[in-house]
Amino acid sequence: MKKINWYYNRLKAMSPAEIPYRFIQLSKKHYGRWKYSENTSVLELDSNINLSKKGIDETNKRLENLYYKDFLSVISKQENLKIFNGNISIFKEIDWHQGSEGFQWDFKSFSFDIPFRNSDKGEIRYTWEINRHLFFPRLAALYKQTGQEEYLKILKKHFYDWVDKNPFYKGVNWSSSMEISIRAYQWILTYSILKEKNSKFTEDLLKGSINSINYVMKNLSKYSSANNHLILEVAIASIIGFILEPVYKQDWFQKGYHILEKEIPKQVYSDGVNKEQAVHYHAFVLDILIQYNIVLQKKGDSPLHEDTLYKMTKFLGCLSQSGSVPEIGDSDDAKIVCFGGYTNYYQYLLQLASFYFRKQFIISEKIYPEIEFLLGDIQSINLEYIEYEELSLFEKGGYSVINNKDTFLVFDTGPLGFGGLAAHGHADALNIIYNYRNKPVLVEPGTYIYNIESEWRDYFRRTDVHNTLSVSGDNQSEMQGPFLWGKKANAILENVEKLENGFLLKGKHDGYDSSIHHRAVCYLKKYELLIIADRFDKEADINYTFDSLVQIKQQTSNSLIINDELYLNTSSDLQIIEKYVSNKFMEKIKSSGLLINHNFINNPVHYTIISPYSFVLKDKCIVINNEEINLLKLLGE
Repeated sequence: MKKINWYYNRLKAMSPAEIPYRFIQLSKKHYGRWKYSENTSVLELDSNINLSKKGIDETNKRLENLYYKDFLSVISKQENLKIFNGNISIFKEIDWHQGSEGFQWDFKSFSFDIPFRNSDKGEIRYTWEINRHLFFPRLAALYKQTGQEEYLKILKKHFYDWVDKNPFYKGVNWSSSMEISIRAYQWILTYSILKEKNSKFTEDLLKGSINSINYVMKNLSKYSSANNHLILEVAIASIIGFILEPVYKQDWFQKGYHILEKEIPKQVYSDGVNKEQAVHYHAFVLDILIQYNIVLQKKGDSPLHEDTLYKMTKFLGCLSQSGSVPEIGDSDDAKIVCFGGYTNYYQYLLQLASFYFRKQFIISEKIYPEIEFLLGDIQSINLEYIEYEELSLFEKGGYSVINNKDTFLVFDTGPLGFGGLAAHGHADALNIIYNYRNKPVLVEPGTYIYNIESEWRDYFRRTDVHNTLSVSGDNQSEMQGPFLWGKKANAILENVEKLENGFLLKGKHDGYDSSIHHRAVCYLKKYELLIIADRFDKEADINYTFDSLVQIKQQTSNSLIINDELYLNTSSDLQIIEKYVSNKFMEKIKSSGLLINHNFINNPVHYTIISPYSFVLKDKCIVINNEEINLLKLLGE
């Protein structure tokens, strides 16, 4: 019954034009099941590929212009490749069908007959991460750097082993167009590094890329599935199309360009916030689009939607001012290029954007090799320093960011997510993120998992694990599947006031039907004082989730001390409870949080006050350093 309900709700999320498209795609898959019932290598899908010397020479010239070859001296020789909560050795044989927790995927069955969603068999993202081949360019670079044949030998062994054990349309590694495109991109980058060493191996890298992208362009993630997947697919296909045009005639570059031209404004607000309401996918899209524009510029074309990309970077840079970027919405820690072994994706991306735009969005101690590979010699580039405002408003995307002295704050008044699915959104309307002295205090819970452990998938999207109000454990928006939402809360930023000594923000949402949740967030610079005022019309819970490193000591029934440096008081009694946070995909750790039950019928407003200065909350007044602050007057209640 649960599966039937999911199909019904998924169908409801489709537009009328999407339904016949899905049936056409289904019929193509059935045809593919018959046509490729016998094992067929990805190298043999198109028998008309003719890699002439002239074509290869022209392709190599294009690559010489696109990618910088003198980055090689800083590539790490580390053997272990971290795959979420595990490690694999890139110098040993790899099991391409291993799932999480020792699970093995069926590698003989038709790709679309293998269920990997809504089950507890194994997290498919673990398997796909290995099969993206992000480490292939690294092995090629190590060979070029050292001249040691062992690196080339193991790279060739991995490639042909993968080809042999992943016949077309068999196993889980052919079930996602985005995964196929990312893998083909790694093959092209690997070829770029090894292009002078023309051999059967390098030619097979080209053949594999051609056949992979041929499939991708016929099976794009369209309609309700057209989120970051579509942008990644067509951007990569367009880049590869330009590179391989001399050896294989196709129109991937033009098709990809035109889709991106239309799709970027559909998926990104005018203020630069990605409509998926997930910071990681905001970055993921920005990453490939900057790479795409680098290619456009190097081939002599004008960049695409340059102003939008700049605004996207400014938003990400603004979020980074706390010392770490908060993971609002879903994240699966995905990367597009990573052969130098960087561990902080946002630092890498902001550095790439800094050298691309010649603006210093972030201060970095070292230059990542991926940046030089993509942009060329950047040693002589002077960056203009970017100064972020104390209050940055992204009203379309729904984020207000305060960055003053030791305080960093994000107030979320954005929508649930993008399109009918809102696939990567969380039920977090009017959520607060709060850092003090570059240390996270009130945090986003994270994501943890996607396709297995459905209770945990739901847990990290729930309203009551975010720093906002909930009613009887119910969510503001209706979960209908791991990437599917039904009824959605509508949130808005009602008012913004720049006070003489701070800022006042007011928002509301309608996720609890006729009962509207109003939240005012006030920050006073003088005492680094944070005031959160919640207004509602029935009994409800105020929820807070602390970072796992936060130390709390309860002082009274409604007050506590955080990290021996912050005082927190609430109008009603607070209860310290156990919570979980996930800072990395497939990893979760215990943390703590607050549960504050408040009867809004008897007392229409609940206050949460935080400051590094000791204060007293009494009769809707704060007394701090002998100064009295009238909350009703301050907040205009």
